[in-house]
Amino acid sequence: MNETEFARRIREHLNFGACHLDRKVLTRLEAARRQALAGLAVEPAHEHAWQWATAGHGRHGSHPTLRRWLPLAMLLALLAGALYWQQTFHTPDEDVDAALLADDLPLDAYLDHGFQAWLERSSQR
Repeated sequence: MNETEFARRIREHLNFGACHLDRKVLTRLEAARRQALAGLAVEPAHEHAWQWATAGHGRHGSHPTLRRWLPLAMLLALLAGALYWQQTFHTPDEDVDAALLADDLPLDAYLDHGFQAWLERSSQR
């Protein structure tokens, strides 16, 4: 049972019970309901999600242009940060290859028989 079906069933039970009430009581209940609904300001659900970003108070204090451009600005800042990180902390493959080729081999590499066999096979080609 979903939320709409549940609300419909509750409404039916309340309406059935209201049939047996006095007319004076029904009038007072209807007036109280209207008063409660008049004071209720219905806001769309997405308004609450944007309140943290706009520093406003719901529909009255938030700026629609800011709500529209803030996600795009955040995305651009994220992309700029990723590009900066990649250029700053990424070592190009050519630098790694040059460092490996210019470096001396450790002594353990010469003692490795598999490495010796690989050197002999590659030199015969």
